[in-house]
Amino acid sequence: MERGVFFKARLLRLLGCTASKKREHIQYFVLFFPTVFTEEPSKRFAFKENPNLLKIAYILFLIATTAGVGARAEEESAPNAETEKPLRQQLSEKLVKRDGTPASVVVFKSVEIEPSPLGAEMPAALESAMKTFGPLNVRTEDYTLPAVTMEEIRLAMARYDVDVLIAPVVNPASVDLFLFDRRMPYSLFAHSEPVTSELYDLPKAQVAAELTRRLIRRILFRYLKNQSFELPRQETLPVLRSEIPQWVASQDSLNLVNRELKSRFYINASLGAAINMGVSSQLWNSNLVSLQAGVRVWKKLHFEAQLAAFSYNALVTSFRYTFLNRDSPFRVNVGLGFALVTRDKVWNLDQTIGLGRYSNFFVASSALLFPIGEVYLKLESQVFVSPSFNQYIWTVMPGLQVHF
Repeated sequence: MERGVFFKARLLRLLGCTASKKREHIQYFVLFFPTVFTEEPSKRFAFKENPNLLKIAYILFLIATTAGVGARAEEESAPNAETEKPLRQQLSEKLVKRDGTPASVVVFKSVEIEPSPLGAEMPAALESAMKTFGPLNVRTEDYTLPAVTMEEIRLAMARYDVDVLIAPVVNPASVDLFLFDRRMPYSLFAHSEPVTSELYDLPKAQVAAELTRRLIRRILFRYLKNQSFELPRQETLPVLRSEIPQWVASQDSLNLVNRELKSRFYINASLGAAINMGVSSQLWNSNLVSLQAGVRVWKKLHFEAQLAAFSYNALVTSFRYTFLNRDSPFRVNVGLGFALVTRDKVWNLDQTIGLGRYSNFFVASSALLFPIGEVYLKLESQVFVSPSFNQYIWTVMPGLQVHF
């Protein structure tokens, strides 16, 4: 009797449990009642002697046939329950970079088709609305997109180092909102909200807050569901579509372009004129011939030695630095050095009292260089100043410079 009560309780627990537990209880009954599930005729008398066994067997049969269906439904619904997360949590997880740091979200100034007070209110309203979704890294930038195209959006993101960009466009009758994530470079998300008639009489700050509430919620939904939008692309310049000649990209042409950067030495030959003034304050001019040679000391800094012949012979040593501009072929070269000047063995004698037999000078120089093929056209000017500041020499020397 006690045994029968025990099995009844076990059977009631079986009927009310989950599918996974049903299988455990069925295994128990199968082990305890082997005669119920046997096919041997000699053991079938158990059903006649105890009709309750037949009822139990029937109930077990029904439970066994439904246990597999319930188990499958339970297993299929479990993953969905785990993956279904609130949209706020999905947004927080999506706005985190791979290294675990929050992605930077930047709101730009409104692109206004017609100037209006609503455009000035939108960036601050968008920033406030984004911050209501959690501790996000959101800021505004004082920049307006020149045009709403993929090229301008990518340029702005590179300029401000942005991960997610939000740009509002204020039209007379509607407000458009664009969202771009640099981690999804081929997707742009957009949503538009009309400025309804009931909003016209409200203060602009309140209108911006109401439109922002609608825009942010709906564009973030599109963002989380990957419902992207395609923008038109700018026309490619014809020069970019043209075929590149082989000689432009040849190794010889690259070596020619980079000759100045790779070369260590240079020589320069110049013809020009010189004017000198001594203690008598009398001026004397003469033709000038100059030869210069330089060696690279560090990057764009060179050490140069110069021999110049005019009414005097001059030996000049100086350090020179070259300024480059990648957008211009011109080069600007400045130098500072020291010179020893003598009037011995000159080919055009100074007829004034002059500078004396030997003189020392500080030399400042500047030059403009322009590439012509494999050489540079150089226009240089020098100023010689004596330590006592009573003797001077000025020179102008156009010439050619070769790097090797």
